Amino acid sequence: MLHFWVDCLHDAFEVVELGTGAIRDAETARWYLAEILTALDTIDDQRVRSLANYVRRQQHQLFTFHEWLDVDLATWRRSAAEHFGDGEVVLLFERTVARAWRLQRGVTNGQRRLRHAARRAEAEVAGLCQNDCRARRLALELTALLEEVVRTSSASECVNSILAHFLWTKRHFPDRLSAQRFLNLLILWHNMRPFARGKRAGLSPFQIAGVRVFDPDGNETDDWLAALGYPAAA
Repeated sequence: MLHFWVDCLHDAFEVVELGTGAIRDAETARWYLAEILTALDTIDDQRVRSLANYVRRQQHQLFTFHEWLDVDLATWRRSAAEHFGDGEVVLLFERTVARAWRLQRGVTNGQRRLRHAARRAEAEVAGLCQNDCRARRLALELTALLEEVVRTSSASECVNSILAHFLWTKRHFPDRLSAQRFLNLLILWHNMRPFARGKRAGLSPFQIAGVRVFDPDGNETDDWLAALGYPAAA
């Protein structure tokens, strides 16, 4: 039982259904997770109950990525509807592309048993896009949207390592708004802090990305405190 429900727990955080290619919404994902946690509670083992409680405490924050995806996905679906003109065709196209992405992602992560299905799924996408440049563009755009919500990468682990040091000393916030404001402040500081060494020494992430920051008086600045309205003299 533990094996089965832990596998389900991993699946609960997937963006796309493996069988149908349906892109999950936050409501469905939350329901799925709640059912899994309820099932884990029935296993008579303290460690399993501890696992369920640990996940449950963080449950309200675990599907934030769906909220970001929904915004971009709505725009993509409007573009697809304008091109195909038929809701059923849009749904077929979306699920075919999404399923191909999910399968290919599985293969990339070492699931060799999915290779044959991934090749077939990619062939299906190619068939839907044949002689249709706009359809190929829509397929690439949807794939890019799905790639952006993958939650583990070298970049994210790098950010997590930066956050961990600061959040460890700030474990207790009075509410989520205070925690979010602290995170916003940390993001501003990090992105305006020049690299101390390496090929990017002397430049901040914002400067490298071409982001210009201004203080409240409209003067461009590379000082994060000045951007918040605290002059150098202060």
